[in-house]
Amino acid sequence: MRKGFGRVLWGAAAGIVLLAGCAFAVEADSAVYATSDFTTGRLGVAAGNALTQVGTVAGDPGVLVFRKNGAEKVLYREPVNYGAGEDTVTVFDPANWSAPEANLRMGHNICGAVASGQHLFCANYYNDGTSSFLTKHDMNDRYKLVASLDLDDKNAANGSEYVKDVALVDGALFVLVERRDGAWPPAFFPSSLVKVDPSALTVQGSAELNPNPSTMAYSSITGKFYVACVGGTRNAATLPATSIQTVVPSTLAVGTFATAENLPASDRQYAFDQIGVAGGVLFVTGYFNGPVTWPAPNPCKVYSCTLLAPAMTERGSFTGWINDAAADPEQGRFWVSHRGTGQADGALVLYGLSGSEVRRFDEAKLGGVPYAVAPLTRTGGGSGGGSGGGCSAAAFSPFALFLLLPLLALRWRR
Repeated sequence: MRKGFGRVLWGAAAGIVLLAGCAFAVEADSAVYATSDFTTGRLGVAAGNALTQVGTVAGDPGVLVFRKNGAEKVLYREPVNYGAGEDTVTVFDPANWSAPEANLRMGHNICGAVASGQHLFCANYYNDGTSSFLTKHDMNDRYKLVASLDLDDKNAANGSEYVKDVALVDGALFVLVERRDGAWPPAFFPSSLVKVDPSALTVQGSAELNPNPSTMAYSSITGKFYVACVGGTRNAATLPATSIQTVVPSTLAVGTFATAENLPASDRQYAFDQIGVAGGVLFVTGYFNGPVTWPAPNPCKVYSCTLLAPAMTERGSFTGWINDAAADPEQGRFWVSHRGTGQADGALVLYGLSGSEVRRFDEAKLGGVPYAVAPLTRTGGGSGGGSGGGCSAAAFSPFALFLLLPLLALRWRR
């Protein structure tokens, strides 16, 4: 049996090497980004060393990428009064930015989107004090709202529910729900990852998580979600217990992957914030969670570790806020949108699987303060070109070989 496994293991290794070979033919890393200087900004594409403006934006922009019938689409949204009104939404085809697929009003502060079949599911962060929704839209009927699921449990004792993100794994939707009150600063309560049937839009179960979840990422290698939880109120006199928790989709079993103890000894006041997984590597940003005097900005950092061991290694240090970040599993990259301190010091920064900085675009070149970023996988022939002459754009660097072999062995031992 072990000999058989050895053949499988080395076959997988050969496959990874082949993928790495294909990766060199793939065109440059690509992402859509938005900048914002209060009420105006720029929508652009970063591809390799080039920046291309594809539109203008207003305040508080967000960019999300999903697939419609296999083709990549970009959802750009501007919330109205923090979500009290319907968002202004534009859907783009990255192959033709000049001809938007749709311009409409939909959702309330959309923070996550994923497609299944002909439907787009949106996480609506806004809560009017009584309701917080996952919404279902028909992509073939101009994104018409066809159903919604209210995830507010109407229990005032644990605050109000805010839907932060949504993902699709093994045919089910997984919805990240934050709970907090309406005070400032808010008090946070245990959060949830809720499993939902996409057809009936009914709840199939939920996993209870730590308070104030920030973001989540799924690894197809380990078969787990990784959820970054601040743990409580930011910048409080008493530091909350920050953590990265795991959830198994099939059983909703919860585990703890990392705590502040896994950060470098000098960084125990940082809270886990923006998270992403690429290959066998987990990236996460750290938010300095000690008391600060406004408007003094919080320093932020970028860490990474393998999915086998949660010992965090610092990869980057920033003065000012990191307001968005996203992993590109296809290219083995991690994009960071560093908003900076308001002194023209923001940047869009790209990291590779080894943790090294691959590329940096300063605020002046971006045309404004970085605010949001989402990778474009390029596999669907999106902006800037094709997918590398027939090789999949699911590109690993050779470094990924050494990350994935132990993970394959670990899954076999189980």
